[in-house]
Amino acid sequence: MRLPALLVLALAAPAGAMDLSPDSRRAFGAEVRALLLDEPGLVIQAFEAARPDPSAIYAEAAEDDLALIANHADALFVPTGAGFGADTPDIVLTVFVAAASADCRAALADLVALTAEHPGLRVELRAFDTAPETEALLNLLVEAGPEALLAADWGVSPPGAPSDLAQEMGLDTAPSYLTRKTMIRGAIPPVVLERYLSE
Repeated sequence: MRLPALLVLALAAPAGAMDLSPDSRRAFGAEVRALLLDEPGLVIQAFEAARPDPSAIYAEAAEDDLALIANHADALFVPTGAGFGADTPDIVLTVFVAAASADCRAALADLVALTAEHPGLRVELRAFDTAPETEALLNLLVEAGPEALLAADWGVSPPGAPSDLAQEMGLDTAPSYLTRKTMIRGAIPPVVLERYLSE
């Protein structure tokens, strides 16, 4: 790789330390241009070096999620009437739902089937929003069980404001799924969910 003496000097000098005449500036620019034409990979390397490491960003976000989960564990995972599945569970999956979300209704059917396949699983529902329809659905679950919830008319009302717990957890969509080790925002297929439950 060609690194002319003038360019080496430029790279070694602190920013603003070089005092070049107009002719020297032109010569320097020509050398830099020639170098980049000769070694175009340098530009890519420079951009790669400046780009944040995605894995570090995701790792930090995951740590934040785990801290939130730990801080709200009682509100999330203590079995209540608004749940179904195992009475003495090996694992609790908490799902934030909203009556206005068609994805939540589809997810509920998957979750009922999942608890039938996994005897140690309990699903706890929490309100994603403050809509009266969402509260009514959770009350129906408490009073009549998940089958009644599946058969109910979920209505077409607009979503309400996020519930306090959803806001505290930083959730922005329903359904959202939480275990003690994972926070998943948005609907996912049952086969993917099972993988998270096995971790």
